[in-house]
Amino acid sequence: MKHICRINVLIIGVVLGLTLTIGIVNAQVCGTPSNISNNDGNDDREHQIYGDYVVWEGNDGNDLEIYLYRISTSTLIGNISNNDGYDDRYPQIYGDYVVFRYYDGNDAEIYLYQISTATLIGNISNNDGNSDSSPQIYGDYVVWYGNDGNDAEIYLYQISTSTLIGNISNNDGNDDYYPQIYGDYVVWYGNDGNDDEIYLYQISTSTLIGNISNNDGNDDRRPQIYGDYVVWYGDDGNDDEIYLYRISTATFIGNISNNDGNDDRYPQIYGDYVVWYGNDGNDDEIYLYRISTATPIGNISNNDGNNDRHPQIYGDYV
Repeated sequence: MKHICRINVLIIGVVLGLTLTIGIVNAQVCGTPSNISNNDGNDDREHQIYGDYVVWEGNDGNDLEIYLYRISTSTLIGNISNNDGYDDRYPQIYGDYVVFRYYDGNDAEIYLYQISTATLIGNISNNDGNSDSSPQIYGDYVVWYGNDGNDAEIYLYQISTSTLIGNISNNDGNDDYYPQIYGDYVVWYGNDGNDDEIYLYQISTSTLIGNISNNDGNDDRRPQIYGDYVVWYGDDGNDDEIYLYRISTATFIGNISNNDGNDDRYPQIYGDYVVWYGNDGNDDEIYLYRISTATPIGNISNNDGNNDRHPQIYGDYV
């Protein structure tokens, strides 16, 4: 296996030379990838990277633990969860912190770890008897969904003040899932009693801006946020399409995929671009859209007869 060190389009993604590729266009090949987990006989997965560090979940022969690696020194720092007999999953990393789901023998809680001090800060959800899952971290805040004994709600925590701000969705009797956070905003999908919609919350003003999809009778799910925009996939009554919303102007830009009769799902956004996978009537391909010019660049995978799914985008690359 070769390491792709420069690309124009890379389908699926590259993380620290661990290349998961379906198709590569105009790639320069160099070097050899390195095994950074060295966990022979056990699976390692769900890796994330930020700055100088990589984090993932891996089996130690007994259960799933969270592992940390420093790139600049090629150092496997090792197991940072140390939760023998119970699974720890879904790590996320930003700046000096790692957050993950930790099973405490009773339920799943959200745990926080500080890299610079090698400190497991511990349980930040403190939701005894109810499970918490899918944490995300950005800047000074951690967000996740957790059960309040009645339904799933969205919770927010401030790192610098060690403050559990608490339930920010307040959608009693209906479930809210899979929050994402960027800058001053949190976005998630939640049920309004009729269908799943996209909700937006502003951290600095503690304001639940509310339902930004307003797609009555059809489900909208899995939002992503970057800068001034939120993107998600939603049903138009016929199939799933990709939708875009601008925060600063409270503008629902609308359907940007326009792929009638075929499903488009799981968008990702970075900078001026949105990427997703959609069916072309034959198989699933990767599609790209430019926000500033409202231009659907179109199918960038062109892998006829084979499925391409779950793209990621960063900087100038997909």
